[in-house]
Amino acid sequence: MNEEYTYNLKDSYIHAYMGDEGRKQIQKWKKCEKHHNMNFSFPAFFFSFFWYFYKRAYKAGFVFLALIVVLPNIAGVTTAVITVSDVFGVLSEYKNAEAPKYTIDELNKLEMSGSFDGTEEEFDSYYRQAQQYAELSYKAAAAAAEFDTAYKLAFYVVDLILNLIAALFFDYFLFRKIRYSIFYEMAGMKSDEESAVIDCLSRARESDKTKEKGLRTLLITAYVVYIAIQLFFMW
Repeated sequence: MNEEYTYNLKDSYIHAYMGDEGRKQIQKWKKCEKHHNMNFSFPAFFFSFFWYFYKRAYKAGFVFLALIVVLPNIAGVTTAVITVSDVFGVLSEYKNAEAPKYTIDELNKLEMSGSFDGTEEEFDSYYRQAQQYAELSYKAAAAAAEFDTAYKLAFYVVDLILNLIAALFFDYFLFRKIRYSIFYEMAGMKSDEESAVIDCLSRARESDKTKEKGLRTLLITAYVVYIAIQLFFMW
């Protein structure tokens, strides 16, 4: 590979704009281009769209954010409804059922103490009503638990797949972002000499460092909140 990289973007420009990270990133990009494969980004896998935002690949970050918010929930609800087809019928039946006058425990206590005020037929009737309601309650709880399990399983499987895609395509989107940023800086220059371009890109990098400090704090806070919400709904 020569000094002229993909899309006529010189390595020296990338290094000037990205600093020491640029040298490592250039090696990754060239390796992927040479072998026609994709690099797996572990930070993008674990931090998903937050890593895109951190690297200021905002467009791709918002795309993955939208996908991660929408697709796992759709997959979760769809899978749960298909898997537990009668869940809504059971829950509706339980909700509309009339609660018995006595629970089974209350009837057992009344029977043991001999304080039930009624006939034996009435006692048996109350007991049957309590048993039917208890069985319906158990079915409703089991259906709800099965629905919840199916939903969470589908949700996290799709979420994992999206994280894998984000990790595989990170370098591609990062290069597009870097290329756009470099050409944007170059567009406002009067001179196209390499030394002038490198100097301009170096100044742009220093300016970006100041912005990254505030962005880093914001993203760390947002990521902690995101994980807390995930854990809350997981349990």
